[in-house]
Amino acid sequence: MRKGTTRALLWLSGVLFLGGIAGCGADEQTTLIAQTSAKLKETTGKFGELKGFTKKLVDGSKASGAISLDEQKAGKDQVAENLATLTQATETAKELRRLGEIVQRLKEYTDRAKEKTTPAYSKELLARTANSLRSELIELRKEEDGLYALLAQADGLAEGSAKQKLNELKDEIKHGTDAFDLLNKQR
Repeated sequence: MRKGTTRALLWLSGVLFLGGIAGCGADEQTTLIAQTSAKLKETTGKFGELKGFTKKLVDGSKASGAISLDEQKAGKDQVAENLATLTQATETAKELRRLGEIVQRLKEYTDRAKEKTTPAYSKELLARTANSLRSELIELRKEEDGLYALLAQADGLAEGSAKQKLNELKDEIKHGTDAFDLLNKQR
């Protein structure tokens, strides 16, 4: 699950350059590259947001020693903050599926048209944009790895209904990354 998003987006980048992306003109190809880059950045941003929410939960647990939704254990204000944070994180995780579906459509466009690109133009596109996409993929991987490390830490601190809400969050993240995993299965 964890590496599926990165692997899928890496694969899509490879299709764009090594297999060549298609189109009847440079504008369409440049547009597909720009859209892929934008989705990479947006996905990285979502993982960053989720990481921020998870870090907030972990940091908020320091006073009570646990992520809790029990007012006697964590206090009324901390419980309200934990609940709000878990709710925001779950809503953000739901957006990953939408991003995965958009990336699937981008893959379909590149698959249909890749035969129309000349090898020379493919090399030119690769030379112009490979470094930026590579750095975006590295950043995505870093955010994704950081999120899963924080989720593991939060899982060890969560108790009771907070653990249940955290599991719901992890399920939403999994549903979102599953949309990216489909790219790997369609190859």
